[in-house]
Amino acid sequence: MVRQLVAPVLFVILAVAGCRQPGYFPMSDDSDWELVFRTVDVAGAETVEIKRVPGRLKVVTVAEDTALGRYRIAELSRDSVRLFTLYFQSRPGGMYMLVPWIAGDLYAGRNDWILLLARKLRPGKAWYGNAYHEQLFEVVAREAATVPAGRIPGCYRIAVRTEEDAWPGSLWFAPGIGPVKWEYRSTRSRDGISWERVETAELVSHTGTPEQ
Repeated sequence: MVRQLVAPVLFVILAVAGCRQPGYFPMSDDSDWELVFRTVDVAGAETVEIKRVPGRLKVVTVAEDTALGRYRIAELSRDSVRLFTLYFQSRPGGMYMLVPWIAGDLYAGRNDWILLLARKLRPGKAWYGNAYHEQLFEVVAREAATVPAGRIPGCYRIAVRTEEDAWPGSLWFAPGIGPVKWEYRSTRSRDGISWERVETAELVSHTGTPEQ
């Protein structure tokens, strides 16, 4: 149940941090992503917006110790209410993320950190988030993403799958910007009509000092 709450965090992910992989997760100590969270229902040609609220993913501090090395701490908020605190760390394999309220302990071991974005992206590339194979990430396409910030070409769309369907959906990472969109789709039946609910977190703007 707790893991199912992580899905919205993915855009956090989706919007939060930095891997030194060239171009696709540029993150600095002052990175700040302005977001919009949207929920719409789709039935045939009809689309009904259910909810739209502002959000933000912001790096709030940088920490370093002998056990973990250097890592960034970011906060995700929605409608001015803080939702989560997330930890990010760049390693040779890519960008790792830790959600402390799931892992329970910053120092619990490297397997509690999830490999969110691997290096050397290409369509078809896939990797597991941790040694327990609880999350499978797969690059399914390279395409443009249209978000409130505009139409952003050259994004990698990454599908996230788990056996428990706890991290479902897709993430888009843009060159020079990082995560720009998270999306989750579910299908339901209501009053004899099949409809699809689409939940997204989308980039409105991004600021930060580019790393050299």
